[in-house]
Amino acid sequence: MFKLMPTCVILLFLIASLPSTNAAYNVVSFGAKLDGQSDSTLPFLRAWMAACNSVAPAMVYVPRGTFLIKNAVFSGPCKNRILFQIQGTLVAPWDYRSLGNSGFWILFQKVSRLTVSGGGTVDGRGAGFWACRRTGMFLRSITFLWCNNIVLSGLTSIKSQLSHFAIARCNNLRIQNVRIIAPSNSPNTDGIIVQDSTMFFSISIYLETFVRATIKRNKCKAVLRKGINEPWRDNHIAAKSLKY
Repeated sequence: MFKLMPTCVILLFLIASLPSTNAAYNVVSFGAKLDGQSDSTLPFLRAWMAACNSVAPAMVYVPRGTFLIKNAVFSGPCKNRILFQIQGTLVAPWDYRSLGNSGFWILFQKVSRLTVSGGGTVDGRGAGFWACRRTGMFLRSITFLWCNNIVLSGLTSIKSQLSHFAIARCNNLRIQNVRIIAPSNSPNTDGIIVQDSTMFFSISIYLETFVRATIKRNKCKAVLRKGINEPWRDNHIAAKSLKY
């Protein structure tokens, strides 16, 4: 009976964290294609703008299917809470050079009260980059910059170029039930990079098949890590300049 309490607390937190949406914006309705070949970046950005400008809580909905996305910046501030629900698969272009030298693939910046969740997958298609690392170009799959009150839940990230998730200058960010996978030939791929952030909580993260057996903490304070599954002891989490 008492052993069930932590699980119940986490479930209650997840339910409370999800916004009650009154407006839903399906990216397909804005022109996104499910074929994994057509560039759907602009439809995604248009769906985001509609949700961001909604005075009611809103949802950006990504249905099942494969969507090709190039560099995408989802900027705030927004007028109300947003649920970014990913059920499908987001893929980067095969040619990493088409993404330029920005350092990010998907970027959320200056957004508050955002939940990014769903059973979907983000695929950075990093194999081409791993073979040409000396180009000096690299990308983080999903980046949160200058964001507040963020929940990241239920996603799977695979084959990132450099790191799967980057969190910088954020306040009160929670991660739950996130799966991070990299093949054994990926060179020094970071799972999560966190820096200059406060009240960072990571709960139930599954990291699989990482190359370097290191967990870095540099000038960290009060990083709460619960239930991190470490099957091979070769996971890589880097964090620095954190406050609680």
